[in-house]
Amino acid sequence: MEEAVQDAVLALAGDGAAPRLVLDDARLTTVFALSAVARCVAAYGEEATMERLERIRALVDRP
Repeated sequence: MEEAVQDAVLALAGDGAAPRLVLDDARLTTVFALSAVARCVAAYGEEATMERLERIRALVDRP
């Protein structure tokens, strides 16, 4: 799981060559989201993480 997150973060940062691109707010938010989901999967497993994400989505979708 950590390698998949690392690969996604490096892809967002550019081609992997130095110097790295500075992440804008949207990319930084994506990096934090990937990290949070990876930690949830490691702690709770995929199914429980999906249930938690559905509850969060339901709260966010409220008017």
